[in-house]
Amino acid sequence: MVGIAWRHRRSCLGLLAQQCALLALTLTGLGLMGLGIDTIRSQVDSTAPAPAWPGGWQPPAETSVMTAIVALAGAMLSIALVRGGMNYWHAIATARLVQRQIVVDLRSEVYEKLQQLSTRFYREQSSTSIINRVTGDAQAVRQFIECMVLQMVILVLSLGVYMIYMLRIHIGLTIACLATMPLLWTISMRFCRVVRPAYDDNRRLMDRLLQVVTENVRGVYVVRGLSREATELERFRAANLAAKNQQRFIFSRLSRFTPTAEFLSCLNLAALLGYGGYLVITDRLALGTGLIVFSGLLQQFSSQISKMVNVINSMQQSLAGARRVFEVLDAPLDVVDLPTARGMPTPRGELSFERVSFGYRP
Repeated sequence: MVGIAWRHRRSCLGLLAQQCALLALTLTGLGLMGLGIDTIRSQVDSTAPAPAWPGGWQPPAETSVMTAIVALAGAMLSIALVRGGMNYWHAIATARLVQRQIVVDLRSEVYEKLQQLSTRFYREQSSTSIINRVTGDAQAVRQFIECMVLQMVILVLSLGVYMIYMLRIHIGLTIACLATMPLLWTISMRFCRVVRPAYDDNRRLMDRLLQVVTENVRGVYVVRGLSREATELERFRAANLAAKNQQRFIFSRLSRFTPTAEFLSCLNLAALLGYGGYLVITDRLALGTGLIVFSGLLQQFSSQISKMVNVINSMQQSLAGARRVFEVLDAPLDVVDLPTARGMPTPRGELSFERVSFGYRP
């Protein structure tokens, strides 16, 4: 699957560059908001420290506070508009890459490989399983590339940038707010180990369900002629129930994992309010460029963690289908041409028999 992503490396790198630009715009917007709050605080509280403008730059002395606030608000609005347009373009570019290029090319490759495989492969695999690999499982590879190659890289990059920014603001507050990360990582790894084989079983059960439906539709005249409707209905109910129970097992694990991750994120916010508030009260941390910006960074960090929860679940689901696709692509060919084989010339539509005899043996 990494090889498939490597074929489209230019598009993937372009999408990653767009995400880096969006990340920079997000951080810039947070910094401007914190600067505006510090500017307002210095105006209403003469004892408050002066706002720390970036790079040591200071607005001209004749600039009023209201003018500075309006300028900061306008800059934030401009950043929001640019981010909205970039998000739209990023969504279009991602859909164009994974749907128009990756999925279409992969389906063609799987279908071409099916034309080359011997009849032994078809004897060992059910027709419904093969159909699922060309249709549904090809989408699973798309989902894996979208989740693992694009979203996971972006998530890791975003988390790293947010953490560095928070450490620059206050190291102790960052450690206090992210103390639950090792526990969240442990829970995530346990979740992956549990649901990965469950998704494999789910694919197999869905193949079985589709097989029952296909056999019934193809043999409907036999079923109706022999009055086997009740038996076939019972077969379908059993296959459907097995698939439902397996899906329920996956949902039960996911329903436990998601709120646990969200609860750990809430603990981070509680640590921010308690310890961060103490730092602001004791003048060890600025309100705007300190606590407010840190709060925005922590919210972005928590949202990325929530996205990672969904990415991990989608990745485990896509791995089950991706393995089935590559079972076809990696299947050995039983019949291959010799290196010295000559290609068949263009046929002319004529057939001749030369030196052919016919006779009976006593």
